[in-house]
Amino acid sequence: MGKLKKAARGLLGGAAVTVLLPVLALFRLPGQADGLFGLEAGALANPLPEGYRVEMGGETVLLSPEELLAALAGEDGAALPEGEAAEEALGAWCVLTHSRLIGEMAGRAEALGEAASESPLMEVDGAADEKLAARIRPYTPYFLTAEGKLVRAEAALSDILAAVEKGETAGDIFRDYGGAAARLQKAAEK
Repeated sequence: MGKLKKAARGLLGGAAVTVLLPVLALFRLPGQADGLFGLEAGALANPLPEGYRVEMGGETVLLSPEELLAALAGEDGAALPEGEAAEEALGAWCVLTHSRLIGEMAGRAEALGEAASESPLMEVDGAADEKLAARIRPYTPYFLTAEGKLVRAEAALSDILAAVEKGETAGDIFRDYGGAAARLQKAAEK
């Protein structure tokens, strides 16, 4: 995960602030300190980046992880109903999407070298809905890995919601996208 740490530094222009985020007790099993959806989460050595440098509306901005995910969720996220199934789908989508983004941005940062500290590493259309960003916040420290690498699967929120409504669990969904070796990981806290 050394490349992840270097990429995060490049994305932030050298600034790294750990965000301490609570895990929703609703999804925690008794006796599990660091889990989501009842799944055990291994610890990553790297803290969660404070934000990601992206191009939005023609300018370079720093978006927090939850703001970035809320912007990418777009209309699907804004129209997501309340309820346990919708919340589980949102969380699973956040974990999958954040894992893919970190992997893609790390690869781009490596390709750009020194220029990565000044360049936006992705372009985002639309703005983040603040209410949705607040719902997303508890899920941002989590990532999905398989065989030691971030899972970079493209996942649609509507597809995940449909799977949850048909009875799939978050664990099933993570295995669908990451295979039998899929493991939930949590960013380090300072």
